[in-house]
Amino acid sequence: NATTANAGEYVVDIHLTTCTVTLFAHFKVNIVSIKEASGLILNQQACAGEPVEFTLDPAEAEVNGAAADADDIVYQWERTATPNDEESWTAIRNADEQNLTYNAAAPGIYYVRRTATIGDCKAISGQSKLTVIPGINVAMTPDEQTRTINDKNPFTLTAGIVTGNPNRTYQWQRSLDKSTWTNITPDGTNETYTETMSHAPTVYYRRIASTGTCQVMSDVITVRFKKRYPAMVNPHLRQR
Repeated sequence: NATTANAGEYVVDIHLTTCTVTLFAHFKVNIVSIKEASGLILNQQACAGEPVEFTLDPAEAEVNGAAADADDIVYQWERTATPNDEESWTAIRNADEQNLTYNAAAPGIYYVRRTATIGDCKAISGQSKLTVIPGINVAMTPDEQTRTINDKNPFTLTAGIVTGNPNRTYQWQRSLDKSTWTNITPDGTNETYTETMSHAPTVYYRRIASTGTCQVMSDVITVRFKKRYPAMVNPHLRQR
């Protein structure tokens, strides 16, 4: 029986009855036990494309009655859409750490769990239900992230093509240092924003697109205003 008391090294002599040869076998028996951690958040909701954090304490394992080295425990996170079908669980690629940051690209309902393995022994954590709702996707071009304004005329800012849930709202923000941001009201609530004045030689803008609990913030847009010099008459020339 695989009990801690039976761990150790064994030498087995096999005496054959049909001849005088004796076979020797040397065995080392390790008794391993492992228990997965509890405490996984049972229900989570996220927007499509939004990262979700799954955290669990380390699994508890023993080898021959002593605590196992943490480095000997191998983790693997798994997911499925049908949790009652044990064959449907598949490993999440590169998800072999104690905790998991998971990005669900498509809306739907998923289930996530972690397995912990040491030797040939395996433990399985509880399941977490993840509901992914339609989100927002934004694709910006490099030209949209930097603008140089050569005159004082109003200019319009765009922040990429928005796709996904059509029921969305917008909020543009402005900053002079990329640290403190201020909502632009009331005109900064459209998909694009038209600026009518210069607030500093360099001004930063960004746009927040929202739908329900989902938000996507654009990349920072840097707008530089070219310095304008007044016209001057050469002082060393005289009119006659």
